[in-house]
Amino acid sequence: MSPRRANPWLALVNDTISWRDFVDYRRSFEVAQAGENVLERLTAELDEHGAAVADEIGPAAKRLMIRLQQIQMHANDSSGVIGGACQAALDLYARCCREGSPDAVKLARWIVTAREDSPGWPNITLEPFAPALTEPAWTTYRAAVAELDARTEPGPYGTDRFEVERMLLELLDHDGDIDGAIRLLSERKAPRFGAIITRLLAVDRTDEAMDWLDRAVAAGRIWHQDDDYHLAYGTAADLYAQAGRVEDGIEVLRGGFRRHAGPDSYRSLVGFATTHSRGEAERDWAIAEAARQAGLTDGGALVGIHLSTGDEEAAWAAARDYGAGVYWSELATCFRTSHPDRAGELHAMQLPGMLAVANTRAYPGIARHLVEMEHLYARAGRSDEFRSLMAELRSTYARRPSFIKALDKRALP
Repeated sequence: MSPRRANPWLALVNDTISWRDFVDYRRSFEVAQAGENVLERLTAELDEHGAAVADEIGPAAKRLMIRLQQIQMHANDSSGVIGGACQAALDLYARCCREGSPDAVKLARWIVTAREDSPGWPNITLEPFAPALTEPAWTTYRAAVAELDARTEPGPYGTDRFEVERMLLELLDHDGDIDGAIRLLSERKAPRFGAIITRLLAVDRTDEAMDWLDRAVAAGRIWHQDDDYHLAYGTAADLYAQAGRVEDGIEVLRGGFRRHAGPDSYRSLVGFATTHSRGEAERDWAIAEAARQAGLTDGGALVGIHLSTGDEEAAWAAARDYGAGVYWSELATCFRTSHPDRAGELHAMQLPGMLAVANTRAYPGIARHLVEMEHLYARAGRSDEFRSLMAELRSTYARRPSFIKALDKRALP
């Protein structure tokens, strides 16, 4: 009987990925590059020979993933490069399982065990491995998940059951059990509204989806993007519009504007309202609401909205009444040539905040800010006013020698 041929690809992984000590940030790129180089060779071999080599490439990809995972646990991978290579190795392993002939029952056990023991990376899911599982393997997988479910108690924050609940949900989705999935997704105090609504819409159970949308709105689970727990403001508004409930859609977008007033939420609200012949009314409402908020904080949102519509005069009026907030620089740039006096005033408005706290590192930047002010005041014919301002600053902050030194270095009056 001839001896079993050694897997050269396993040897390649063993010889290449052999870090033992802590890997610092700089060396993390070295590790990731080594992993990517191995991945390129494994992928090229699989691309060229397909199923004929899948059962050799698969174990090597799996070992590469495990090696990188072990290294990452003792590394500064804040850039995420090792994690990226680790995920790519897992993806290649799953592809090999689909294209080759792995021991499906053994694979089923490994998926559950690897997910139970995983530190959280790479992201192991059922879907890429599902085509490789046979009926006996599915039976094994379901039994292993059920056993893990039975012995996994919720921690103080429910996080201990996160992975097992993901596995249960994947099985329910695989089986097409929408009701079971909804029960699981709604068990916690914070139902996963986004995931529930998405599943209901996918099977045309629209009335139930709208009921869950109403609950999500009432629970404050509408925000800037779609995810398992939320719907985006725009998504919710569009669903209401499709159900003939335009007023509810507008109210959702108004809620988003109240929470995050600014150009983006303004465009969303007014754009939606315009589509439904309500543009002018919602434009007026949004401007009034932004002005109300400006009286409580600053005029940044109001100025930003006017700038986004090209109304520089309205933006300037808002800036003078309430301050320009984070949009002061953009507004000053608009006026730099046409109204240097306005641009100079906008720069001057920032000085109290810049100088509120002594900060030697900030003084060179403040001095540059004042140099720009000097140019603007000169172009506006207000040099005397600028010199008076500088005299006041030098007097007020005379006990900040680093600040005075920064002014002198820039030859400011």
